Amino acid sequence: MITTLHAELIKVRHSRTLRAVLAITIGLSLGITALVTAFGGAAVLAEHQAVDGGGKYEILFFGSTFGVWAYAFFAAGFAAAEFRNGMINYTFAATANRNRVLLAKAILVAAGGLIIGNVTSLINFALTQGMLAATGHPALWIGDPALLRVLLVYIPGQLVVWGVLAVFLGGALRTTTPTVLILLLGSALPVLTAQFLPATWGETVPRWMPGALIESLAGLAVPGSPGYLPLPAAIPALTAWLIIFAVAGLHGYRTRDV
Repeated sequence: MITTLHAELIKVRHSRTLRAVLAITIGLSLGITALVTAFGGAAVLAEHQAVDGGGKYEILFFGSTFGVWAYAFFAAGFAAAEFRNGMINYTFAATANRNRVLLAKAILVAAGGLIIGNVTSLINFALTQGMLAATGHPALWIGDPALLRVLLVYIPGQLVVWGVLAVFLGGALRTTTPTVLILLLGSALPVLTAQFLPATWGETVPRWMPGALIESLAGLAVPGSPGYLPLPAAIPALTAWLIIFAVAGLHGYRTRDV
C-alpha cells in the first residue's frame, strides 16, 4: 500500500490537469472570502456575524461550497481520468490488486482534503476577523471551543467526505463530469424539493444527506433546525454513506473490464 500511495501521489504531481483543479479548489475557497472581505466592508461582515447560532460563522465559508465541488471534480478525475487516456493499463500492470489502487486514491484525497480544509479555514478566519478587529468591530476568538469545532470540522469534513465519495463513484462510473453531477444533484434535490413535498419529507430526509450531517458534526446546525442531528446519529449516518459508496465503488472498479 505504501508503494501504491507513492505511485498515486506521483500522478498528482505530474498531472497538469489535477494540479490545476487543486489550485482552483484553493483559489475558490480563499478568493471569494478575500473579495467579500475587501469589497463588502467590515460593517456588512459584522452584521452577518451578529446573528445567533451557527449562522454567525457563515462569513468564514463564503467560498467553501465552490471549493468543495471543485475538489470533488478533482477527486472524480483522479479515479476516472486514467480510463479515458489508457494509463490505467499501466497502473494495473504495476499493481494487480485494483482495490488497493482505488483505496490509495481515496486515502490521498482524504488526506488532501484535511490539509487543504484546515489551511483554508484558518486563512479565512484570519482574513475576516482581521478585517473586523482592524476596523473596531467585534471579532471571534479562536480559543472558543465552538469556533474551533467549526474551523476544524466544517470545510475539512466537506472536502474529505465529498472527495472520497467522488473517488469511489468516479472509480465505478469511470467518468468525471457525470460523477460530480450525480453527487451535486443527489445532495441538492432532496433539499430543493422539500418545499413541494409533504412536511414529513422536509423534516426527515434532508438532514440525513452528507452535507447536512457534516453541518451537525461541525456544530453549524443547531437543535430544532431542519438540518440538525445529534452526534450519536450523525456520525453513524455519515459513516454509512462512506461505506455504501466504498462497497459500490470497489466492486465496480474491481469487476468491470478496462
